[in-house]
Amino acid sequence: MSQGKLADALLGWKFPALIAVLEGLTHFGSIQGDSQAYIELVESFRGVGNSKILQWHGVLRPVVPVLSLPLSFVVGYANAIALVNLGFIVLGTVVTYFLGSRLFSKEVGCVSAICFACSIPVLAYGFAVLTDGAGYAMLITLIYAALFKLPEKRDFRMAVLLGLLFGGAVLTKETNFIGLVFLWVQYVFNRNRTTAANLLVITAVCLSISFGWSHLVNHSYLGFYGEGLQYQTPGYKGPLLNVRAFLLSGEYAYALLLPFTFLGFFLVDRDAFQKLMEILVSTGALVVIWPTPPESRLTFLTFPAIIPLAAYAILQAATILGERPAFGKLDKRYWLVLIVLAVIIFDNFYTRRHYFRLV
Repeated sequence: MSQGKLADALLGWKFPALIAVLEGLTHFGSIQGDSQAYIELVESFRGVGNSKILQWHGVLRPVVPVLSLPLSFVVGYANAIALVNLGFIVLGTVVTYFLGSRLFSKEVGCVSAICFACSIPVLAYGFAVLTDGAGYAMLITLIYAALFKLPEKRDFRMAVLLGLLFGGAVLTKETNFIGLVFLWVQYVFNRNRTTAANLLVITAVCLSISFGWSHLVNHSYLGFYGEGLQYQTPGYKGPLLNVRAFLLSGEYAYALLLPFTFLGFFLVDRDAFQKLMEILVSTGALVVIWPTPPESRLTFLTFPAIIPLAAYAILQAATILGERPAFGKLDKRYWLVLIVLAVIIFDNFYTRRHYFRLV
């Protein structure tokens, strides 16, 4: 294979997807938090478990348990859920690549995708027996569809299809209501990208699916939010009242990417900056109003804005280092590899140390 073809292969979506698979296999199927409840939910859907689990709010997230059903006959309940999440994380990695590529370049797309696949919340929760991995993957898919697919084809059929996608995403994880928020934030600032009629169709289809399911299982999203208000102590306990904990959750979520994110704010052009800020406002709004104490896997919901911004800054930093005296002995490609390797190694070490307790 020529150097050109090798470079194209490494800068495509397949290489980050391979890294996602490898990370998934080495962080596969951890049991934590609500894992046992999801296992019982799959058992209940198979008709062999205790139906009382259907009274749990996790029934509002049926997509992962339902997709796990056929696999559970072969690999067991926990492994089936983890395999479904692995598939979703690979999807999220590929879509993150395309988002970064469309916003900036293939190089930025590749770095973005690798940073997503190796991020601490993905390693700790994305491949676990939970629904976080699927939620992250569907969130980035909704952002990409809203940014690039909706403006490309503005007909009724596309609006219905996207409504189905958005509705399915909410049934994957209720935090994906962010997608609808982003649609309307985009419309407010960029009315030429789509029409209000299309957004109304998408919103109506999405809400019909999500609220229809919640009615069927006799659970409400407002009731779930109310449970959060009663968690540990009554009242709101989110970022607005716990600023220090919120800042720490951002550090735990993004680690080495944080300084590059800060740098990226001053480097990106106007158009990319506007798109990323629209994403950040939409995702950040849910993070801020979430009633429970800040934690990294919730703060990580801002990743569709943070990771491409950091990846762009990483590429710029590698370019600058390659042009500096002394540092220029290594060109941009080597600096890029070294920085990305540092991110991968740190995230894996931190996750093993704090979540898997193996070192």
